[in-house]
Amino acid sequence: MKVKKLYHLHTIACNHATLTLDEMVEYSLKNGYEKLIFTEHYPYPNSDETDEWTSQKTFDGFYQNFVECKKKYGNKIEMHFGCETEFPRAGREFFLNIKNDNRVEFAIFGNHKYLDMFMKDDKNETVDSLNKKYNEIKDIGTHTKKDLKNYYILSKDALKSGMFSYFAHPDLWINRYKKWDRYAKKLSKKLIRLAIKYNCTLGFNSNGLAKKIKKNLVLAYPLKYFWEMVAKHKEIKVIIESDAHKLEHISTEWLDNAYDIAISYGLKDNLVEDVTLKPLQ
Repeated sequence: MKVKKLYHLHTIACNHATLTLDEMVEYSLKNGYEKLIFTEHYPYPNSDETDEWTSQKTFDGFYQNFVECKKKYGNKIEMHFGCETEFPRAGREFFLNIKNDNRVEFAIFGNHKYLDMFMKDDKNETVDSLNKKYNEIKDIGTHTKKDLKNYYILSKDALKSGMFSYFAHPDLWINRYKKWDRYAKKLSKKLIRLAIKYNCTLGFNSNGLAKKIKKNLVLAYPLKYFWEMVAKHKEIKVIIESDAHKLEHISTEWLDNAYDIAISYGLKDNLVEDVTLKPLQ
């Protein structure tokens, strides 16, 4: 067993996940895991059950479920309640105010929304209206060089804020850019410099790896070329993150494979088994 602490966990509170919190805790106890780091997507203010990720009502219910599970299992396994969120310039104040939600212990940064519509804080647009427009886009399409620039700008904003405990799947952009060219290399170098400057741990995503292997993809995250560049900088810490949405995503076989692949990418000296969770309050 090479990974004993499970980071970046989703449950059925996320609308595209199938795993209940109780199932995850019970499975983890049976299989010897020591720590569970729950990071549901933080809900937009007026989100409902049609949202891609979660609704406010569902998130509230998930928190109550977490409190009950912690009472039941807290003496057997360490558990933490955090969130995964973006950090767009559009509606930035909403994201900064997550720290006022006393239920949420910490946040991890997932740079999912970086199209042009998220780059400027338009007072005529609300966070909800932007999210709705984004969800209505049928095909985002292949990313452009401008999209890569946006990805970097918002990554810099997020890491500079000091709000986030670590940067989840920092190479997510490759799934839509689909090229390893000079622009992809340039973005990778700039993201690596950010991680060094702000001493930010990076998440090596085992769920992404499994999907990549199943589909026999090369240009998908975790991107070999990106992580080989990271490996040249031993000061950068890397955590194996599950990003679990199904029970199989927390299997020891699944996570051990991710660990072995990370080693093969040269990350042996970068890997850590734990991350300091930065309190939001």
